[in-house]
Amino acid sequence: MLRERIEFRPDHDAEIFSAIAASAAVFLLRADDPAAEPYVSKTANLRRRLQRLLSPPEERTKRLNLRDRVRSIEYSLTGSDFESGFLLYRVLRGVFPKTYSNRLRLRFAPLLKLHLENEYPRASITTRLGRFSGKSVYYGPFVSRVAAEKFLNDASTSSKCGGAWTI
Repeated sequence: MLRERIEFRPDHDAEIFSAIAASAAVFLLRADDPAAEPYVSKTANLRRRLQRLLSPPEERTKRLNLRDRVRSIEYSLTGSDFESGFLLYRVLRGVFPKTYSNRLRLRFAPLLKLHLENEYPRASITTRLGRFSGKSVYYGPFVSRVAAEKFLNDASTSSKCGGAWTI
């Protein structure tokens, strides 16, 4: 699935880092121990990310350092954020078939829900769709909950007929 594979030796780290492109990629770091869990991620700059993870550790830092554990680096360069996300999904699904969805951290997009079944209709922000047979109407999706809240606040204070309208 990942196209390139390099053996990592800490004593030759400068040569390895210089051979790796400074572009977007999905990568996987493996240890010698077959029972050890691999580290899988995507990045906008592969060289910089590997240098941060595999360079000699700085004193008194809590930054993750895998230098003494990693024995091989597998990676594929990508051309867009969409391609990186899709490849990350495929790699995680192959490596962690039971837990890949939790590792992707996929979240439902926020929606604006108009509760029209109530005597006094109101609006709320949700990430779940309800029954389609109900009278509720959904608007969205929004990029973030903050964007949905801004839209709701702007819509409830705008004037169509000279006054604020209630949702």
